[in-house]
Amino acid sequence: MQNIIKKILLSVIAALLVSGTFLLEERVSQAREDVAAPTFLVVEKGIDAKIEQQNQTYTILSGASSRLTAILSENAVLRFAPHSSGELKISEINEEGRRNILNFQGGRIWINTLSSSLALTIKMPHITVQAEPGIFDLSFRDHVMLLSAHRRSALIQFLGNELVLPEGRTIELVDTKIQNAADTIAKLRYSKLIKEFPYFALE
Repeated sequence: MQNIIKKILLSVIAALLVSGTFLLEERVSQAREDVAAPTFLVVEKGIDAKIEQQNQTYTILSGASSRLTAILSENAVLRFAPHSSGELKISEINEEGRRNILNFQGGRIWINTLSSSLALTIKMPHITVQAEPGIFDLSFRDHVMLLSAHRRSALIQFLGNELVLPEGRTIELVDTKIQNAADTIAKLRYSKLIKEFPYFALE
């Protein structure tokens, strides 16, 4: 009789251990998925800031009273100055990391992705900036883009041309100037292009 009871108890314990293992693996797996999932966390904002989410797209309006600071899962920091707005699309991660797209409508943004693998594409009406992991300061107001590369370089694209902004340099592009002379600028070689749109050392 005692042997039968022992066998029953051992069977129950074994079943509990198996089920517990499966539950633990499921929780660990879920935790890994949560860590890998794209995240967008606002850690600072004013009372008049507005953020709307649709799937992995975030519409951001910092408002007039204060800056808005957001942290992405890759330890990337985006800091929007007052009166700034944009639409951030968070992509899925792949073998090369993750490249998010910010449709920047205007204002100023401080980008710090130096401690992450995140690459960011910033799109304005006629200018695109490809920012690899680094630290950048970007403003776009009254058709004027001002970009400073504090750490690492950035690639600026417009009219089929590409300009590299090295670390420690700043550049200003006037959107109306680009459009008014679009035919001429589109044909410029790189040596002529950097003379037309020079960059300067950061002060």
